[in-house]
Amino acid sequence: MGSRMDADKSKSLCSDIIFVIDDDDDMLKYLTALLRSANFDVKGFSNAATFLADYQAGFGACVISDMMMPEIDGLELQKIMAQREIHLPLIFISAFGNIPMAKNAILNGAADFLEKPLDAMELLKSVKAVLKKYPPRKHRLQGSDDVQRHLEKLTKREHEILDRLFSGETNKEIAGNLKISLRTVENHRNNILHKMNVKRYSDLLRLLLVTS
Repeated sequence: MGSRMDADKSKSLCSDIIFVIDDDDDMLKYLTALLRSANFDVKGFSNAATFLADYQAGFGACVISDMMMPEIDGLELQKIMAQREIHLPLIFISAFGNIPMAKNAILNGAADFLEKPLDAMELLKSVKAVLKKYPPRKHRLQGSDDVQRHLEKLTKREHEILDRLFSGETNKEIAGNLKISLRTVENHRNNILHKMNVKRYSDLLRLLLVTS
């Protein structure tokens, strides 16, 4: 009975994605497998640029990132996340960790800093502590603020089309109801996706549903 309750509790803590970034393929596979074995939902990336391009505002529980990576290293990733208002706690890992580097990361808001070779239990303990301190719900609330800022960029017509899309109308139906061309609707729809910082309408729908 107790173990089942613990499992349910653990599952509730792991309801949001943990993003793992490491340019070492073997380490990336190890980390994702370890976290999934502990019932976490995980998405792995081989570099920070891919993560930043893929990330959708309002989603995720935390980021676990290697510190020493080509092009965008850990500290640069931390800086970019702050600039883009990606409010997810960061756990850094590095084989080249040192006190000044760790201090810099922590002072800039990192949740933890672990050195390789990693101890599996230490990493899982760190992740659970971070999720307890920074519950994913807080990030969804912050995501709501981000979504609201994006929504404020939309024109009156774009809001009208978004409302109709959200209610289930097709592009053709919207064009007919508003007495505008199908191409105009498609242009507005593309502008909405761009202003909302998403690539697909399905991503926008998911974002609005989660943060509503």
